[in-house]
Amino acid sequence: MQQDREHPLYYLDAETLLVATYIWVDDELKALQV
Repeated sequence: MQQDREHPLYYLDAETLLVATYIWVDDELKALQV
């Protein structure tokens, strides 16, 4: 069951990291435009 628990958690963490990276890049692009 541990593997079953770790898989969704890892997937959620990867998705959160992807979203955070997208937001950071978008913020950096806005900063460059200004």
